[in-house]
Amino acid sequence: MKNFFPAVGIVGILVGLTAFAGPLEKFDYPELTVVPRASERLRQEAEDEPAHRWTTYLPIQISGVATVAAGIATYDAALPGQSILGIGIGAGWLILTGVLSSTYRPYTTGTERVGQMPKSTMREQLAMERAAEEELHNAYVAGERMRWLSIATQLGASAVMLAKGSPGGFSVTQGFQVGAAVLSLAPLIFPFHWRTVHSDQMEYKKRIYGPVARPTLLWDRIAQRLAPGVEVSLRF
Repeated sequence: MKNFFPAVGIVGILVGLTAFAGPLEKFDYPELTVVPRASERLRQEAEDEPAHRWTTYLPIQISGVATVAAGIATYDAALPGQSILGIGIGAGWLILTGVLSSTYRPYTTGTERVGQMPKSTMREQLAMERAAEEELHNAYVAGERMRWLSIATQLGASAVMLAKGSPGGFSVTQGFQVGAAVLSLAPLIFPFHWRTVHSDQMEYKKRIYGPVARPTLLWDRIAQRLAPGVEVSLRF
């Protein structure tokens, strides 16, 4: 009998580990628990992508138009360098964003890549969801690089044009230059939709609530000994 209770305790722990192996395995992967999953969010955004392709780059395009206008207003046949700089940078961003509006589909391309991955086992599902998260992240990173590059180049061009100055105090030309400098910050105030999607998806992962159960040893005050038990808790 002395060895009976330790044996029962060991058996109870083994049974507990077996019973809760499945739930623990599932709850240990937030990629599989988050709602909506990254693959679902990627597919939803891919379906909506054509509807707002011409508005995605609007903050940069507004800034580009203002920079071109300031370059034209700054034009001086004797010193055309500042004007050419402003027109060139502003027009360059307008052309680039126009091409990207027609050709760049990060969510559609990502959905096609992720959709080709197998998903019959939990391991394959986990790999697919992590790949979908990478697609969301890649679109976010591309947008952030473009946003800050636009701000740096267009604000810099506006500063160069402003540095030229204007004799006789503030003029209409300087008004265009100041306006271009202010509007160059439009991408900072109005970030890309890609940033919002990525931030929301990461926030959803932080808000996962799930029951966690695991076998443990509990102190039996009546018998004055350790007894096998189960500890249940909520974590997020």
